Amino acid sequence: MGFWIRTIPSVLEEDEKTGWNIYMLFKGSSRFLKNLSCHVGVLSEGKMPHPLHQHAEEELIVIFSGEVENIMTESRRPYREKTDRLKRGSVVYVAAHDPHTIRSLGPGPASYLVFKWKGTARNSKDDIPKSFV
Repeated sequence: MGFWIRTIPSVLEEDEKTGWNIYMLFKGSSRFLKNLSCHVGVLSEGKMPHPLHQHAEEELIVIFSGEVENIMTESRRPYREKTDRLKRGSVVYVAAHDPHTIRSLGPGPASYLVFKWKGTARNSKDDIPKSFV
């Protein structure tokens, strides 16, 4: 069978030392994706999981609770920074190699779900159109 079931923890605790905690739901590969992972994160107010960073995987981030600032820069010069305030229900797509991070704005912690994958490169004309919330 090609399926399994995972449960998102009902209580997402903040890490008092780092201000960021993740709950890994799965990590591996599929028939069509070399890398596929999913985790739930919780960020304390004012915290980021990491500074701006980039990686070879694409991501979808779904905000569950709280408010976050989505911070992205273009992957090519002139590296313009774009920030957006996201609330519960917002979904963000992050292309591979695009610098990005999020920051919890409060009040209180923010929680979110991340799907991260690495597939096969395709023609850039097939890219998801760029738009911001």
